[in-house]
Amino acid sequence: MNTPDAQLSILIELILPKEIFKKFDVINIESGSSKADIYLDEKNDNPEEYIHAKLSSKGF
Repeated sequence: MNTPDAQLSILIELILPKEIFKKFDVINIESGSSKADIYLDEKNDNPEEYIHAKLSSKGF
């Protein structure tokens, strides 16, 4: 049987667009009685054409 955390993770994967999981990792899910907070971490995935360039993140 799945734990509540595993069930919530499955639900999040069904609700969010699958393209999000190509660029972000889910690092934490906090659920309450009326909401769920989903914490994402951006993957360090550089495009192939910039593989040899020195890139630096400027944030959002």
